[in-house]
Amino acid sequence: MNLLSRKTSALVLALCCLFNVSCLQSRPGVLPNSEKREPPQRSGGSIQPTPVTPNPTQIVEDLKDELRRLSERLEELEHKNQQLLATAGKKTSDVEKLETKIAELENSQNALIENLTKKEKELTQSVDIKALLESAKAHIKKDELEDAVTTLTTIVSNQRGKNNEEAFYLRGEVYFKLEEYKKSILDFAHILENHTKSKRTAACLLFTAKNFEALGLKSDAKAFYADLKDRFPKSPEAKKIPKKFLKP
Repeated sequence: MNLLSRKTSALVLALCCLFNVSCLQSRPGVLPNSEKREPPQRSGGSIQPTPVTPNPTQIVEDLKDELRRLSERLEELEHKNQQLLATAGKKTSDVEKLETKIAELENSQNALIENLTKKEKELTQSVDIKALLESAKAHIKKDELEDAVTTLTTIVSNQRGKNNEEAFYLRGEVYFKLEEYKKSILDFAHILENHTKSKRTAACLLFTAKNFEALGLKSDAKAFYADLKDRFPKSPEAKKIPKKFLKP
């Protein structure tokens, strides 16, 4: 990567922090946060509660929260153990009890990590990524842009690799159409940073420059247009660079 490319890459990351916009939002729409409950059915004079299917997304989030709490508690106990050892100079009964507690928490932590990994895998498998991509493209074709964002967000939250890259790219395009330029920049920045050999790199540079131009950040736009021209001079995207940005 040449000097100009490194500068534009750093610029994206810095501005993403300033924008304070998260590109990985919670999973709305297709994977709801809670299931609707039907009114209880009466049978033989007694109320029969309707069973509710656990939401796999919520299960994963709950496991992450529990793992986070457990990790914090483990760090707290380990710090306390170090303090006791430093004070006593040798192991005492209190230190031994604390070490036993730490070992128990570490076992619980490992079990949680294993369970979380399993649930995340199940969640990913439960989502038909290809079907969702086709659904998102259909929404875009019909100009149902908000619905497209919802579907694409579900994909980027549950998938890695080729489909993930395409979903980020499509969502970046949709955000650009919705004039949500900062969010659009974040999506294209994700591809530029995580898919360095992507065939969409030139298009990502072009869209990023157009986003900055739309935000009135002309110097930043010029940097990305220049990077595009330098790296992909014969590409169709380079031909779309406005003439005013081609001047030295």
